[in-house]
Amino acid sequence: VLDIRFGNGSFPGREADRLTAERLVPVAAPGLVGDADWTSLPLLLVAGAREMWAEWFAAARLAGHPRRSHRFDSFVAAMEAAKAGAGVLLGSRPLVDAALDSKTLVSLSDFELSSTSGHFLTKASTARLTGAEQDFRQWLLSRLSAPA
Repeated sequence: VLDIRFGNGSFPGREADRLTAERLVPVAAPGLVGDADWTSLPLLLVAGAREMWAEWFAAARLAGHPRRSHRFDSFVAAMEAAKAGAGVLLGSRPLVDAALDSKTLVSLSDFELSSTSGHFLTKASTARLTGAEQDFRQWLLSRLSAPA
């Protein structure tokens, strides 16, 4: 009955509680950039809801220009490629926080773009939760609930 979905919070036929608020920041492997201008490096693209490079460059007031890129079908695969030095990933915080803390990825900008997307705990609008499901929902929301 309960599931976790990524998106803008509008899921037809479902009630949604926000779990995470997404902030986007460019990240890369520590040895990839050095003193070079990271904006000329290949971009790692994630298909779907996280195709936000154009918006990030515009909001950061940096000129975005066509360059080499690599496309991935999952954020996890793109993050592993970034750790391996394949290019620059537009990292989703909080998903890249552990990699930033462990220094397997480094942030390339102080600018973070707040996204309307995030992770949501959802249930069918017509579904009635069992006691255990209600307890789990309350527990999860108490630990992860983020502002809109």
